[in-house]
Amino acid sequence: MKKHGFTLAELLVTLGIIGVVSALVIPTFITNASEKTVGPKLLKAYNTFQNASAAMVDDLDVNNDLAMASGVITSQNTFFTNLGHYMRGSYSSSEGQFTGNDGVTYWLTTNTFDTSVAQFPHEVDLLTVGSSSKAALLGIDINGVSEPNGVGKDRFYFHLMHDGSLRPYGGTYDSPRIWTKVCPDGATPTDSMDMAACTAHIINNNGKVGYNLSGMKTKSLGDALPVTPVY
Repeated sequence: MKKHGFTLAELLVTLGIIGVVSALVIPTFITNASEKTVGPKLLKAYNTFQNASAAMVDDLDVNNDLAMASGVITSQNTFFTNLGHYMRGSYSSSEGQFTGNDGVTYWLTTNTFDTSVAQFPHEVDLLTVGSSSKAALLGIDINGVSEPNGVGKDRFYFHLMHDGSLRPYGGTYDSPRIWTKVCPDGATPTDSMDMAACTAHIINNNGKVGYNLSGMKTKSLGDALPVTPVY
C-alpha cells in the first residue's frame, strides 16, 4: 500500500513560507491595531481632564476663571493636587506629573500661570512662560511611562484656557502650524512642533488618526517650546 504524507523537506519549506508571511503581516497588523487605539485613548483622556476641570471650576465659584483661584494656580503641584479631587489618580512632585488610575499622565510645560482676570476666560491661555508674551502647554501621554513617548505618537499637547478647558495644539490659533497644513491625512511630519499639531488632527477628526503615525520618528518637543499664546 502506498503511504501518503509530506516529506521532511516539504514540511520545512512550508514552515519557512509561513514564517516569512508572518514576519511581513504581523508587524503591520500590530501597527494598524495600535494606531486605531491612539485616537480613542486620546479622546478619553481629553474628556476626562475637561470633565474634572469643569467640575473643579464650578465648585470653586470663580466666575469661570481660574485666575481668580489664587490658591489653585500657585504652582503645578497645587493645580494637580486640587484637580485630583475630581480625577482619579495622583500627582508626583518629583516627576512633575499627574498619573491617572488608567496610567495616562498629564503635566504642564511651565510652572507659571497668568493671574490676570480674562474678559473671555475660554479664549485666553492660563499658562505662561515667565513674564514673556509666550504661552506653554498641557501635555498628555496616553501610554504613561511606556514607549514610544513620542510627540504625535502617544504624547499630545493642549492649550489650557482660563476656564479650565483645553484647546488642542494645531488649531487655527496656532498659525502657521495648523494641522490641516502640517499634519493632514497621509502626512508624515518631521518637525516636532508639526507633530504636536497632530493633536488637533485627532480631536477634529473625532479620534481618527489619518496621518502616518507609524512612519514618524520618535521625538520630544524639547527646545521647540514655548509657543504663541491664544488671545
